[in-house]
Amino acid sequence: MPKPISSRKLAANRRNALHATGPRSPEGKDKVSRNALRHGILAAKFLVTGGDGREDRQAYEDLRRRLHAELQPVGILQELDVKQLGEELWRLHERVNRAEQGEIRKRTDALVSAELTRRQDQFSLDKDFDSPNLRRTSLGLQYLIDRLEAAIKEATAFDYASNSDGPTVGLPSCIGPDLAHLEEALTSRSPEQRKPFVLDTLRALRARLTRERQGAQKREQAELDAKKSRLIMPDVKPMEKILRYKTATERSIDRLRARLPSPQSASGGVDGAKLRLVPIDRSNPSPSGAA
Repeated sequence: MPKPISSRKLAANRRNALHATGPRSPEGKDKVSRNALRHGILAAKFLVTGGDGREDRQAYEDLRRRLHAELQPVGILQELDVKQLGEELWRLHERVNRAEQGEIRKRTDALVSAELTRRQDQFSLDKDFDSPNLRRTSLGLQYLIDRLEAAIKEATAFDYASNSDGPTVGLPSCIGPDLAHLEEALTSRSPEQRKPFVLDTLRALRARLTRERQGAQKREQAELDAKKSRLIMPDVKPMEKILRYKTATERSIDRLRARLPSPQSASGGVDGAKLRLVPIDRSNPSPSGAA
């Protein structure tokens, strides 16, 4: 059984701990980092270590190292308080933000899915009824380009000497005005001249429709982005849950901060104003990079 310590000795130990500078050498800092993780088996249970929601274990351990070096807990109770404080800060700075981002992403994903379905349904109607609207949407323009590709292949093998009909029969009517001159021009040309003339005409129209499709894609993306920008906030009910979770976490942090000693100032004294805890700077994971 451990020998009890007097209240005067305990008070002296605590005063001395507040004035300690902590380890300065890389070896000492490494040793302290392992001390901070002496209950590391619990960290594996706290963090999400697999799947799409996997969390950064190294960033979490860095947070705990920095907390331990700054607060310098004395005894198992303060060790556990520092460990719990690290968990609560992780919840506040990592999970709350990720939860909010996830809700926003969920809404935008649903919007994008619904919009793509609407566009596909509209395209199916336009195609079935040979609508002029095919010329206004990226899906419709791609359909027209595909039909022109087929017509170009047919025109390449077409027998212009023995056929009176041109190879463009059956193309959608919405591009009919672009080909109106073709059939008439064929009658004034010899069979040898007809093939290159038809191919040049179809290829020129394909290039024009390709440019129109690119413009339609930019316009549709801009319209979709405008709709998504209006969903920057999550739905009310999920947001209420997130805020309750955040409030409970902040209260837990305040209770732990009240029980723990104040961190040392840069001069080695005690900074009693507030606990200097900041989000993790992942570009400088060393404990020496703490403020």
